[in-house]
Amino acid sequence: MLSAPAVFRMQGAFNKFVWFPDRSGSQVYLSFSVRTVPLTRALISGRWDLSSGSYFNGAVETMANETNQLVVIAHFEAKPGKEKQLEELFRGLLSPSRAEPGCLRYELNHNLDDPRRFTFAEKFRSEEAFQEHPKTPHVRHFLDVVPALIASKEVRTLKELFPGRERPLQPGESPFVVIAHFTPKPGKRVELLSFLSSLIEPTRAEPGCSRYELNQDLADSDTFSFVETFAGKAGFDAHCQQPYIAKLFEILPVLVDKQVIGLHRQINPS
Repeated sequence: MLSAPAVFRMQGAFNKFVWFPDRSGSQVYLSFSVRTVPLTRALISGRWDLSSGSYFNGAVETMANETNQLVVIAHFEAKPGKEKQLEELFRGLLSPSRAEPGCLRYELNHNLDDPRRFTFAEKFRSEEAFQEHPKTPHVRHFLDVVPALIASKEVRTLKELFPGRERPLQPGESPFVVIAHFTPKPGKRVELLSFLSSLIEPTRAEPGCSRYELNQDLADSDTFSFVETFAGKAGFDAHCQQPYIAKLFEILPVLVDKQVIGLHRQINPS
């Protein structure tokens, strides 16, 4: 456990201040630098005050809270034999949900390894906009019908930690979507966040990367999730060949207690 206050130091290319909620409900402010270096050299620079929730010098740029936007990742597993029926029901949500004033993104993805699994990647302007979503006629109809078609569901609400611009896919490029969840081993949260954060800048610079978002789960602040989009499988394959991704898979067994990585194709509206 970290004592409060605790001070960490790190070399890096740039400094950011980020707000993270702690499991106890205390506010945690962390200033850190990110660059792709071996994990043994990746120390964190910042000051945490778990008791008062204040950053010592008072100059805090709360990047995770610089917008009220809310990210939603919703996983569904179809009952055996109900895959096609469920997919059509999901397709019917896409166009009307995207037309909602508070909806910024509403994408449906189909797991490439398990045809019974589907995942929505959503983003809303605010918590309030998300709360309006289930009140719409199309979602009310969906909620009435879907229980007979699904074996399980999991809905996560998250906050994006490092908002950045997306690169629009070019004509002929098909989105290849990766959604990954990571929960650290006890005592490894700081190291895991540091390492995952170091992947953002170089990955977004890859020519085949369209989106690379790191999010923090609002219900479980120890869990971090990537929502990634690449220009086809070729873009994803090129990403996997990068040295920092090789380092990721080398270090995951050391830092991560639980991980779920899903590869998807994106489904268009019906």
